[in-house]
Amino acid sequence: MENTKISNPTGTPVNFIAFSGEVVTPSDTDRLTMGQLFVGTGGNVAVKFPDTETTVVLKNIPDGSFLPIYVVAVLSTGTTALDIVILR
Repeated sequence: MENTKISNPTGTPVNFIAFSGEVVTPSDTDRLTMGQLFVGTGGNVAVKFPDTETTVVLKNIPDGSFLPIYVVAVLSTGTTALDIVILR
């Protein structure tokens, strides 16, 4: 098993090991088992976090990005990115 290295905005490495993953079909009603996202084809990603029902749109995510955040939904309204995978 390989440890994937990503960095936060200050350049500090963030360690993350995924044990499973699932292709995400954005939906305004479906909820996901909590995990972190990989975005294959960039764009905007509208998400809901575990502790709130507030929608947050993450804009201009580049191709091939790991998002070191935990989410429970990827919404179809506001999401333009494609090839999204939730990692657990």
